[in-house]
Amino acid sequence: MHHRESGSADGFESLMSSSNVFSGAPKTHSGPTSGASLGRPSEPPFDRLTFEQRRIYEAAEQAARRIEDVRSRGDLQVQLKSDSSPVTSADLAAHEEFAKLKWDHLISEEALTRPAAEECLKTQRENFWLIDPLDGTRDLIRGELSFAIVAGELRRRDDGQYSPEFGLIWHPPTDEVWIGWVQTQELWSRRNGVWSQQSRLALPAQWRVLGSRGMAIERLQALSTHLGLGENPPVERLGSAIKFARLAMGDAEVYPRFGPTSEWDTAAGQALLEATGGGLWDLSTQKRLTYFKSDWENRGGFLALRSAERASEIVAEASRIKSERDRAREEKR
Repeated sequence: MHHRESGSADGFESLMSSSNVFSGAPKTHSGPTSGASLGRPSEPPFDRLTFEQRRIYEAAEQAARRIEDVRSRGDLQVQLKSDSSPVTSADLAAHEEFAKLKWDHLISEEALTRPAAEECLKTQRENFWLIDPLDGTRDLIRGELSFAIVAGELRRRDDGQYSPEFGLIWHPPTDEVWIGWVQTQELWSRRNGVWSQQSRLALPAQWRVLGSRGMAIERLQALSTHLGLGENPPVERLGSAIKFARLAMGDAEVYPRFGPTSEWDTAAGQALLEATGGGLWDLSTQKRLTYFKSDWENRGGFLALRSAERASEIVAEASRIKSERDRAREEKR
């Protein structure tokens, strides 16, 4: 997950090898999902996929293979984009698989050009796709495994705005996959080659917290205490949109994010969470996250919750804390 200005990224510069920061062959591990409660093993839910959802699934499958091929060869190449954020040969290989679709309504993190958000709204299309072919690039460069392919489908509402309807998150190192539909309230996952439908889980007495790697555990615990989630709750830091999948699967209850993110980083995760009764709330509006903002950015921070049960009070408190923090920063300038 990284950011750049909306527009062209054709100013690649400072090509450099990543051999010093990447060990080569893929590592083996038990996968990012720990202790999730699954339903009974089932047949793959492919009959539920629309034509476009199936094509996106197939593109993600090929993208995962391309990413793992780059990793297995040990020749990951890193470039710096015009905004100094990194992109790798694995990012670009994965992007190629989605670019093959040649859909005007597919908006990718790695596209050299993308339409303005306001122009997309004017088309009044029924749906758009927001894609990050490899979310967690910096983790990949460091040799970490918490990166993912992320694809979210936005569907037009009666008021002309768009909200997530379908989400897919794919973890290439383990081939774990999570897909969810908001309208039918279904979340499916594939682990060790077995598909299962997730059952909605009750909230535990002690909430568990997920956070980004850039936020210290002590800060996450202090924030969680202020949010009324208990003293020193269990905290885990993790990269990429896998955090949303972990929340939706019931491995944690809350993920606070005060910094900016891009819309293609959140659309799929929001769909997974809303498919299981949770969601993403914009801390600047205290409403559910919306899309097609002018710069494709979520600048107000957000709170991701596995359940909407206590959303109003927790989101309001998180919004207050963020506002106080932002004011304190302004005063120091």
